[in-house]
Amino acid sequence: MPTIRELYERAQSIWHEMRAILDTAEAEGRDVTAEEMERYRKLEDELDRVIEQRQALERAQQYERLIVEAVPAAPRSDEEDEIRVFRAFVRNGIDLLSETERRALGTGTGASGGYLVPETLARDLVAVISEYSAMRQIVTPIVTQSGEDLLIPTVDDTSNEGTIVAENAPAPEQDVAFGQKRLPVYKYASRAVKVSLELLTDADYPVEQWLFRLLGERIGRAVESDYVAGTGTGEPEGIITNATVGVTTAANNAITYDELVDLVHSLNPAYRRSAVFLMHDTTVQAIRKLKDPNGQLLWQPSLADAAPGTILGYPYYTSPYMPQMGSQATVIVFGDIRAAYVIRDVRGIELVRSDRDVVDTYQITFNAWFRTGGVLQNAAAVRVMQMAV
Repeated sequence: MPTIRELYERAQSIWHEMRAILDTAEAEGRDVTAEEMERYRKLEDELDRVIEQRQALERAQQYERLIVEAVPAAPRSDEEDEIRVFRAFVRNGIDLLSETERRALGTGTGASGGYLVPETLARDLVAVISEYSAMRQIVTPIVTQSGEDLLIPTVDDTSNEGTIVAENAPAPEQDVAFGQKRLPVYKYASRAVKVSLELLTDADYPVEQWLFRLLGERIGRAVESDYVAGTGTGEPEGIITNATVGVTTAANNAITYDELVDLVHSLNPAYRRSAVFLMHDTTVQAIRKLKDPNGQLLWQPSLADAAPGTILGYPYYTSPYMPQMGSQATVIVFGDIRAAYVIRDVRGIELVRSDRDVVDTYQITFNAWFRTGGVLQNAAAVRVMQMAV
């Protein structure tokens, strides 16, 4: 398997060849030929694959660092025992555990009749959930022990500034308009997954890892959908739901260079230093074809090993749950999303195992439960682009 550095160098080489095709046609004052366009598209597809592979390796390294740093160098024997018992529960069920093992497992009994995943394994599962959620990659969730509604402060102080005060004169006051928003959590289920008893009893197959990844992927997709566009009623409030429109496009099926520039400058400069773009992959595809007035493509590949590509110099993230271009669609979020949006998790992921289908189908049913929520805390920190009617 190639290294991250080798993939980076390969991406650069492909990019230079793509630019050469465009630059040659421009220098000769002609359109790109059909053969050149075919070659350009093949290179573009290859570049996408190389970038995706490099980003996957980078994420894998990041997860490994997080897991290694989070797990103590010398785990306590009771923690190891808890993990061992939980793995035995996943494979064999509660009936085949000893009385001592049942008591150890019972300390993590959840509200739904299942068992709380040991903390070490739960971190792995949360990492999988985050892998499928662009919002969780941008925003670091806060973690609480219980699920009661949390009141969080809201304030935008960017219009206020300090002042010079004369000697012996009192300092003037400037009130800050604090507000509050309620941040509840919602219980997400992975939906039932049936696993054959033969697979569970196959000691050579890492069924726990496969099962955790599958359950984590499902929950990751569900929470990402709501972090992006949730209504805030019975589900998290999405980042785009109540965001301020910075730019409305002239067309309902296209975006221009000038509109992207206007979107950037619709945001207060105080929030631009840490700003990123968030959009659907098809929107990125359309933007990658745009050029600035100097003929330079807006999209640029990363020049640093660990950084994503940029648009107008700002990093971007893609989410399959951002709307695609169409009438009145909110297609782009731009801003300091970390400052704008709060994600909250409740500690503890519950796994339920049911043996009710063994007689009929020789299958065991699993379901995972995860409590999380999100809310737009600081609307001033982001702006969105909305398409025309």
